Amino acid sequence: MGVAGLPRLSLAQSVELAPEGAPAPSHTPRAGTVSPEDTNESVRASVRDRDRALGLGAPQERSIAAALREAGRASGVPSGTRFVVRVVLDGDGKVTSAAIRG
Repeated sequence: MGVAGLPRLSLAQSVELAPEGAPAPSHTPRAGTVSPEDTNESVRASVRDRDRALGLGAPQERSIAAALREAGRASGVPSGTRFVVRVVLDGDGKVTSAAIRG
């Protein structure tokens, strides 16, 4: 008899062996490649969503962005050109100033 009147168990009796299955993978599967453009768009979308949830941004943003794109195309700005335009709106959503920042 073992401790406190319990029968003694040998190691073989007290450990139940797991049934054999498929072997564990020996390496992590290779992830697909993600382009820098996809990464940037994902980050931009997350920031945009978070800003909207916080009440930042205005519905006029899309209209202003579209107008700037059209003006850039009409003026012959080379494709791929990047710049920042600071646009200030009043409380009614009307543009009070706009400036190109460098």
